[in-house]
Amino acid sequence: MVDKDFLNDLEEQQAINEIVELGFANRKNPKIWLRNLAVAMAILVIGIPAFAYTFPALAQHIPIIGGIFERRGGRFADIAEFADVIGMEVTSHGVTVAIEDAVFDGSRVYFTYVIVGITHHFIVWPEVTFALIVNGEYVETDSHAEIERNWGESDIFIGTGQIDSLERLDPDANVEVVMNFTAFNTFVPDIYEIYPLASGYWDFRFPIEIIEHEVITVNQTTYSEGFELTIYDIMLSPISTRIYYSAILPNGNYYHSVGDSISLFRIRDNFGHIYNLHTGWCSSRFDGRYFSGCDVVNGINPEASYLIINPVGQINNWEQAVNEDGSLAYSPYSGQPIWQLVDFERVVLPEIIIELP
Repeated sequence: MVDKDFLNDLEEQQAINEIVELGFANRKNPKIWLRNLAVAMAILVIGIPAFAYTFPALAQHIPIIGGIFERRGGRFADIAEFADVIGMEVTSHGVTVAIEDAVFDGSRVYFTYVIVGITHHFIVWPEVTFALIVNGEYVETDSHAEIERNWGESDIFIGTGQIDSLERLDPDANVEVVMNFTAFNTFVPDIYEIYPLASGYWDFRFPIEIIEHEVITVNQTTYSEGFELTIYDIMLSPISTRIYYSAILPNGNYYHSVGDSISLFRIRDNFGHIYNLHTGWCSSRFDGRYFSGCDVVNGINPEASYLIINPVGQINNWEQAVNEDGSLAYSPYSGQPIWQLVDFERVVLPEIIIELP
């Protein structure tokens, strides 16, 4: 714990100014602003020792909640406005991991975290598993976490991550997030080896609520040349729009991506604005020709009155790859054939128009 004698009046005022300034930067989010103001008041009124006791994460130089989404910029800056403060931290073997904040749009959990106590390395990545518990039951997820950049000190790193549910969730369900960090590694470029930096147990579990949203029933189907796509409904929230659909392909898709494919391709509103699909999408494939899924775009312009969706199918011609000796190529890991795309033909399906509230 830091003794107040080591912090003179000027340093104390500078600390307050920096915290309040960050608070003004987050003034769109009352939760972040109130927390930063409380931190400043804690320093001013009760001094550094009590401040360290009241806000242990910040006492260890863990960045103030809310800053990481904003520093990433782009759509992450918009997410920050709706994020819930988590403020949990765990220390194991001298390394502290803190979950800063998170937001849940009904299918994807975005979160930020901080790591303190790892010696500086250019590249650091975590070994971590994630899970979502919905009404007491685990659901299938796809997820990743990454450490974006150094906070500016040799032993502080910040990161972001996301957890996608591969199942359609009830908007009124009780959802909990589970995170289990077990190690942090780096990569040694000169010898091309992975080097462990820290191992331990950093376990987190916390409830999370879906942000305000609205579900619009669509139930429209479009067809062309053996492709069939049905949009069931869309879920609108301030940070994302999820479009739920099912599709039937002309030819099977039995070896991962081998087969035909289809996508929503282009989504625009009545003002002509085009919305980009996020990378990553949730889907559940069945026998290779039938699957259901959801695509994600950024929040829709609240002034828009309708969306126009232009699905595009792709008929693919695949051939099994050949080794240099002329033999057919197989994966040394799975034993499955290795396929290569020879050519393809695109099929534009009739557009679907969705009225917005």
